[in-house]
Amino acid sequence: MEIAGQAIVLAAGRSARFGAPKALALWRGRSFVLAVTETLRGAGFSRPIVVVRSGDNAIRSQVDAQCVVAENSDPDRGMLSSLWAGLDALPVGAPWVLVALVDQPAVHAETCGQLSRAADRDPDLVHVAAHAGNEGHPVVFPARLLAALRGAALATGAQEIVNIERAAGRLRVHAVDDPGASLDVDTPADLRRLEECVP
Repeated sequence: MEIAGQAIVLAAGRSARFGAPKALALWRGRSFVLAVTETLRGAGFSRPIVVVRSGDNAIRSQVDAQCVVAENSDPDRGMLSSLWAGLDALPVGAPWVLVALVDQPAVHAETCGQLSRAADRDPDLVHVAAHAGNEGHPVVFPARLLAALRGAALATGAQEIVNIERAAGRLRVHAVDDPGASLDVDTPADLRRLEECVP
């Protein structure tokens, strides 16, 4: 069944600590970006939006025609700038948006589905995945927060909005049996750790 909301994959980072573009690194025989987009489609998102660095044809070539590609002309400003590029590509009327990171290739489709169902039940709340008490991604933002995300400071990013919503009691943390939801791959050592932690 198709999802009511929309998914955005942030894949425009420089990957300086990894030493090579993380989006092109391999997870179980697939590039990170392909693994994440296939997971999202498996969760019911028919047209995930993938944000890439402008002119990055290598990553673009890994994104199939079922995805929408959005470009960030200056991703060195930070992750929030990539989220802005993704928000610019959102279809009109999306009730909420699920934000996924390309450096979390092991996230389960069921995790994305769990958050999506929660967002359908409570579309005005922020929904966050957490494994073993560690919050991570995906994160779902309701449509009412899109303007606030666009106006957030680059220095603090979307975390500023998350903190405000948490303090106001408008955030729900969802425990998931998914170590991939709380493990970011920033370095080659992180990738080895992920391979050890995820069966």
